[in-house]
Amino acid sequence: MRSTRDELRYVARLAQATRFLTQYLDEPILELLGGAFIAADRAREEELPKFIADLRADVDDIRRDTGCRLNDEQTLRIARMIFGRGRGFVGVWKYVIDAWFGNYALVFPRWPFIPPHALVMFKTDLTLPSQSSILVPESELFLEVAVAWRQVRSLAGDGLDFMTRPAERQRELQAYLRIVVTAMYRCLEGYLNGLGFGCVREFHRTLDVKDHDVLTEWDSTRNRRAFVGFERKITDYPKIVGRYLKKDVDVSQDVDVQFIVTTGKDLRDSLTHMSPYLNNEGDIAGKVARLTTISVLICEELLRHAVSYISKIEKAVGRDPSRSAPWLKFPEELA
Repeated sequence: MRSTRDELRYVARLAQATRFLTQYLDEPILELLGGAFIAADRAREEELPKFIADLRADVDDIRRDTGCRLNDEQTLRIARMIFGRGRGFVGVWKYVIDAWFGNYALVFPRWPFIPPHALVMFKTDLTLPSQSSILVPESELFLEVAVAWRQVRSLAGDGLDFMTRPAERQRELQAYLRIVVTAMYRCLEGYLNGLGFGCVREFHRTLDVKDHDVLTEWDSTRNRRAFVGFERKITDYPKIVGRYLKKDVDVSQDVDVQFIVTTGKDLRDSLTHMSPYLNNEGDIAGKVARLTTISVLICEELLRHAVSYISKIEKAVGRDPSRSAPWLKFPEELA
């Protein structure tokens, strides 16, 4: 049986943990909690029940509003696991948060449109206000594309061509063009893997073993990894996901897909698998020539096809890209 003072300390820690997990730590609350901890040491005995009741009411209100499924001890243990990692930030999967709270949209209004593989970022210093943020991998990867593309626009906007532009400036331009290409394919693969992950999470009880293996890149028969090629992912992942959503998603003949897996991929592979050896056509320059011959136009075309593809898939599986992928921008929107 806890003493009244120990009960106040316990409920204050619980309120702190509850607000931490719901990103509700702000300056007034931090001050209030600090006062509660001081009161547990210094206040008169008859003043303590009021502190306890107020803090318990605060915890109950937050639990009710956020649909919290955690009891007191679970709340305290999970919070300790997160802020016990040291000073910095800790990410927790969205699908894990969904197991803890039934209405986390109260914290992040866009919550229903955020993919399950997103990370909710927690600042682990309990003396500072919460810093609400969510990390979506493909959004961060597209940011690389956007940053590089802005540099391309800046460097190529001088009205010069590769013969008249200063050599160092031209080399920088080519470097950013290469970054655009490779970053866009990282983003595409990240998006497709996230799409597959969401399907596995949502339909894990009814998912066919073969579909599960494709989406998780696993061989259940041999119990080992079985990588799925990008060319297959870009058509099969949306098709599999669509099947379980009762939607027909067939992009095998789509113009965006055709560009991405042919012209675009040839460009990407020449950079990713750099080699001085002869290419299939016997060109002595081979892939090395790609270091200096990528054009702004071909990069813009790749970017346009890739953005269009992701937007199409989002719509095909029943989502609104402006909500589910607000980070997705066409080239002209990135200026």
